[in-house]
Amino acid sequence: MDTIQFKAHSHNGTIEIPKEYQNFLDKELSVILLIIEDSAKRKELLFQSIKKHAFELPADYQFDRNEMNER
Repeated sequence: MDTIQFKAHSHNGTIEIPKEYQNFLDKELSVILLIIEDSAKRKELLFQSIKKHAFELPADYQFDRNEMNER
C-alpha cells in the first residue's frame, strides 16, 4: 500500500489531488481527513466549553481530599 500526504482545500465537496499524484486517479483509495484548525480557534472553543460548565463555589469552600475519597 502506498501512502501520501498533502494539504488541500475542499471546494463544493471536491478535493483536488495534486499533479504529482495523478497516478492515483483511477485507483480505489482509502481517504482519511484531518481537519487543520487554527490554534486560536481551538483555544477559543476550549474556553467556551469551560465557561459553559463553570460554576461558583462559596467563598469559604475548602477542598478536603479525605472527604472526597471516602466511600
